[in-house]
Amino acid sequence: MSIFDLDIKAKEYFAIVAQIASLEEEKKALQTVFQNAMVEIEQEEINGHNWRATWHNTTRKSLDTKGLEKAFPDVYSQFLKETTSTRFTLNQIKTA
Repeated sequence: MSIFDLDIKAKEYFAIVAQIASLEEEKKALQTVFQNAMVEIEQEEINGHNWRATWHNTTRKSLDTKGLEKAFPDVYSQFLKETTSTRFTLNQIKTA
């Protein structure tokens, strides 16, 4: 595949990335509509025809790795696990 062909594919890729960003904004706006309705009726759940919206607090516990490293650096280093992965990036370069 030539650079010209890849240029075309890159243009398609960036167009799709822009569409995804736009759809994410629309999604967020629609979520806000539901959340505002739930606040208005003071309900954490709304059931419609073939859909259900829930909005509530959740609690999650996680390990403060920075705090652990600062307080117990030896223990922290004993449990470090190194992984290797492959990363692909395609970035659009702004031209002047």
